[in-house]
Amino acid sequence: MHLRQPAAAATFLLLLSSCALVRPVRVSPDGRELEVDGERWRAQDGLTLFERDGRVHVVSVGPDSGFDVAVPFGPDGRPAWPARAPFEVTGGTIRLLDKGGSVAALVESRQLHTHAEHFHLTSRYANADWQALYALRAEGSALDPVRRQLAASVLAELLDERLPGKSEQATLAALRRLDSVMAKAHRAVLSGQSGQEVLGILGHDLEISEGGRKLEIEGQRFRAAEGVRFVYDAGHFHVESTAGTWVQVVQLDAVDPGSFELPPSIFYELKDGVIEARPTLGLWQTLAESHQLRFTNDHWHLTEAYRPVRPLLIAAEDKKLSEGQRDRARGRALEVLRVRLDLTSEQELQSQLAALDQLIARLIAETERERRSPPAPPGPKRR
Repeated sequence: MHLRQPAAAATFLLLLSSCALVRPVRVSPDGRELEVDGERWRAQDGLTLFERDGRVHVVSVGPDSGFDVAVPFGPDGRPAWPARAPFEVTGGTIRLLDKGGSVAALVESRQLHTHAEHFHLTSRYANADWQALYALRAEGSALDPVRRQLAASVLAELLDERLPGKSEQATLAALRRLDSVMAKAHRAVLSGQSGQEVLGILGHDLEISEGGRKLEIEGQRFRAAEGVRFVYDAGHFHVESTAGTWVQVVQLDAVDPGSFELPPSIFYELKDGVIEARPTLGLWQTLAESHQLRFTNDHWHLTEAYRPVRPLLIAAEDKKLSEGQRDRARGRALEVLRVRLDLTSEQELQSQLAALDQLIARLIAETERERRSPPAPPGPKRR
């Protein structure tokens, strides 16, 4: 979520051309007060107001409840406060909605359904993003049929989510995480992200925003420094150079929901939540620039230009060898080139290359022994 900071010495002023009555709307520089034609609303602690795309948004970025709710304006030019928002407006105050303060209250209001020793969400859950997804999946919504089906799939996945019932604290913590997931999934469905990307959001509370400069995953936030960006991919994401010189794949298959640790890398370092490219470049760059190392199919591999493997490739084309010997030499070279390299550190890369060089030397020796051995006698002729 990108919060656009207002100018320090001025308030926002927008003209609502879509309203029957055009009224001045102002959001205070600190994001705490909304004024419409002299009428004021004040946001309590934990809520921020800002203007985007001709609407006022009520935003919470707190650890207990994260959301971004757009507030439309009615024909009279006044805010049309959503009925099922995670906040309430009483008098001139905008405050977080009290969901009842307990799991028992959520069950009683049929927002949660009890099943065995765990809970499931229901369609009554009072969350603005949750209700918006229900509206988006309906026939006649603004989405095309494919996107409507994606919204329905998101709802199905989240309805199937098991919320732990071992303690009040565990249940409410799981609900807070799902609130964050819903907000991200809602934005992803609207923005046209692929189904695979949306599934990644559901599984890992993942969102990449601000043009690849911001990453949020499992409640942690990271920013990309100059020359670095985050990119979605199927089942994982990339931390990569904007110049295309390096890519670090961050796999999510083994990441448990609720936990995440950024893996170490030869390419970047993490400083106070900011991912910066390493200033010193080593062996990996030498190999990449000489085309002996390349990134393909989401992995780093040696190429046919890697010098130690050249004798095997030469043998694979040597007409003095039998066809079987050439095939075996080619297979030995491919055995090396298929190895996936783990570029977590310079030392790790050097260790892997040393092991591969030993393997290559052994494979070259096997090829040389075949070269020196007498050819096999021809088999009996068929009549």
